[in-house]
Amino acid sequence: VQVFNVDGTIGTNSKKGALIKSPALPQGGITGNFFATFSNDPNVFYVSSIYDENNKFDTNNFYHEGQIFKVNANTGVATSFYDIGPSEAPSAGIDRNRGFTQLHGMAVDSAGRVFVADRQNARVTVLSNQGAVLKHLPISKPDSVAVGTCHQDAD
Repeated sequence: VQVFNVDGTIGTNSKKGALIKSPALPQGGITGNFFATFSNDPNVFYVSSIYDENNKFDTNNFYHEGQIFKVNANTGVATSFYDIGPSEAPSAGIDRNRGFTQLHGMAVDSAGRVFVADRQNARVTVLSNQGAVLKHLPISKPDSVAVGTCHQDAD
């Protein structure tokens, strides 16, 4: 856990080390933009947009592109939480290779639903806390997402 002091310095209680320890990251490393968000469970966080550049479209490769990983914060073990999969057809006007897309920023609401910015498909995908697609919200090229409460007047 990286702790920052209010003046921007690194706190003495910070723990250095890999966020993801298992499965082992590819020898050549990973690429992609790195997005992470905590879940409602302090022992779990989600990571998106990381993949093995050399095998990014190989679905037999654990770190292929188009996934969100659920990571146990205590052990560093990653599991595939959501995989957009190569079978999903590209959206109109979107040129994607083999149906994959980079998934960007994420947020978790109070019910545990995960909202993920799917930039290349021009939408925000809403997932259950089990990783099932609940709905797609059309939004032009989202990069990040935040969730909160909405108050409506009684009128």
